Amino acid sequence: MNDTLTFSRKSFWQFSCDFYSKPQIEQACLALQDEFDLNVNIILFLLWYSAAQGRLLNTAQIESLLLAIDKPQQWVMEYRLFRKHLWSKMLANKDQPNPEIKQALLSAELKLEEQVQSVLFDYAKQHLAAANDPCADEVHLIELEFIAHENLDAYVTMFHSEPSPQLWQLQQDLLNRLLQITNQTKAA
Repeated sequence: MNDTLTFSRKSFWQFSCDFYSKPQIEQACLALQDEFDLNVNIILFLLWYSAAQGRLLNTAQIESLLLAIDKPQQWVMEYRLFRKHLWSKMLANKDQPNPEIKQALLSAELKLEEQVQSVLFDYAKQHLAAANDPCADEVHLIELEFIAHENLDAYVTMFHSEPSPQLWQLQQDLLNRLLQITNQTKAA
């Protein structure tokens, strides 16, 4: 199994960075965050966890994940608002703002996101699954499609009982990309 699908904090972070950088994934994640008020770190976790552990999570477990990251997620949200406000003020100035400043602001936000993921992983390791589960070694694509769909759908329906076609399509885009990556990894 690919190193980004092993059950470790580093593999979760690497999976998230790699997955997010794929074409259309960043836009899909930002739409889920900005238009549907969903947590991108939870979405990435559910996709990674589905592939790395091959386990279904119920609503209570997802709620516990959300509670576990409540404080660091608040920091991310507060910082994101600050960053966007500061950047809009800089853009409103007649001088063109320094792109290095924008990158530094984004890098700081990314560090906060990494902290959220660290808390997610630690919580999962302690409460959700054994890291050495032999059943997780071989998750077939059909099983992965089902597990990832169910885990993601359990989270989305917590906030959107009747998902719109756009929300459903964004979910499908993420699931399809996960299956493509997993299939490519197994073929390599």
